[in-house]
Amino acid sequence: MAPPRTRWATVRVETDGSVYVGRVFIPETLKRFSEVLCDDRAFLMLTDVSVDDSDAVEPFIAINKTVIKTVRVLHDGGRGVPGQG
Repeated sequence: MAPPRTRWATVRVETDGSVYVGRVFIPETLKRFSEVLCDDRAFLMLTDVSVDDSDAVEPFIAINKTVIKTVRVLHDGGRGVPGQG
């Protein structure tokens, strides 16, 4: 049996105070990043995040969706095997 497939998008999220660039998991049940952004969850979860163009990478950041000003999809990674997406 094939392993479950995952999908990740790399996004740039701008808030009033900072700019975040990181990866967002898109569940198998959803087709697009916009569906993740518009779902009922209050927070957008990012992994492998740089903040304000810093060289440091945070492993995880959750951003309250109410403070997001703009979102840009930098790369829609498509589907892949876990850990390779």
